[in-house]
Amino acid sequence: MDDPGSLISYTDLRGLKRLREEGRIVDGMLPKAKAIEDAIRGGVRRVHVVSYNSPEGILGEVFTNEGTGTLIVADVNALSPAEQQGAQQQ
Repeated sequence: MDDPGSLISYTDLRGLKRLREEGRIVDGMLPKAKAIEDAIRGGVRRVHVVSYNSPEGILGEVFTNEGTGTLIVADVNALSPAEQQGAQQQ
């Protein structure tokens, strides 16, 4: 998923599982995906995954609807319409 055009704005645990099964989550992202799943199942409401080399970083992810990374939640139905606006779910 190194292609900038492949950015997934948001997904949920089902989407994360599907991405893994499709082979789109590989290598070093596999343990991160597992940690994200564990965190959400443990009660964390949302996880933001942001590239370390993004100039906008976490500020662009949290304070814009478009974001700069991927928001992962237990269920996308929990997202508000404003959070879903302009974002592409996987």
